[in-house]
Amino acid sequence: MELPVIGRTERYIQRQGLKSESHIVTTEDGYRLTLFRLLPNGKSRGVAILQHGLRQSSASWLLLEQNLPLQLLDQGLEVWLANSRASKEISTHVNENISVAEFWNFSFHEIGYYDLAATVDFILPTSGFERVQLIGFSEGAAAILILLSKRPHYNDRISSLCLVAPAVILPRSSFTVLAALYVTFKPILPWSLQWFVTGSNKHYGNSPKELKHLQHLMLSGRFVEYNYGSKKNRRQYGSSKPPEYPLEKLTCPVVLHYGSADRIVHPRDVKKLAALMVNSEQVDIIRHKKTKHLDFVTREKVTTDVYPLIVESVVKRL
Repeated sequence: MELPVIGRTERYIQRQGLKSESHIVTTEDGYRLTLFRLLPNGKSRGVAILQHGLRQSSASWLLLEQNLPLQLLDQGLEVWLANSRASKEISTHVNENISVAEFWNFSFHEIGYYDLAATVDFILPTSGFERVQLIGFSEGAAAILILLSKRPHYNDRISSLCLVAPAVILPRSSFTVLAALYVTFKPILPWSLQWFVTGSNKHYGNSPKELKHLQHLMLSGRFVEYNYGSKKNRRQYGSSKPPEYPLEKLTCPVVLHYGSADRIVHPRDVKKLAALMVNSEQVDIIRHKKTKHLDFVTREKVTTDVYPLIVESVVKRL
């Protein structure tokens, strides 16, 4: 799920001549994150927050010429490009150095529970709006669902969700077989190979815990919290197995976009996810033919086939 090497967000903003601001927000657990605010030419009609996927950053949304932020700006929305603590954009911590292991002790659970909460809390008073619209790609979609299921009062601050290729329910992912093989043979693998499989945060912009959590989703077939092992799970959760995220606590409208050729997030798994959102005001599912996972942020065809539909659903909720 790695993107081609990209420059930093500021470079894309300058190249496209966008009106912008940058802000630093600090999470409850001490991470300092960079947010970029893109402003329309006229008065703002509303706010859209875009959350990137695994091994990506806010720059991922600006790769294409007619990218999604541009199309939202054209409709009078101000666009906030969020960065998680795992982003390739610079993030720091009030106490921990980025080079120490403790800095990287997080999964996408913390990205949803802390990073997105801090992002929304900062953007609402800054923009002057009472609600925002959230758009998340892949792991970013999972983080959004964690925020709204574990902190359900945030549903009242969200006008709608747009989840693109949501990496949430993953038993049919093409990586699931590899995850099972890795778990089976891990005890006999040399340390160097284990390090390569779990990833280096220095080079790839993710924590090993993120990848292990994704592995748990694939092997369990459920949207569950991090699996620490039965003993620690009992201390953490009160049961030997990690609990599922309570998606029934979502109440805001949801639009799910998926690709029929996506081998990472299978179409049938997206439909299963939709069925779990039993209390959402409305759940729409939109299929995109011949679209693969990374196509949603790297292929020009999505600027005409996918992004206008996202913009339409966002504008409808203004």
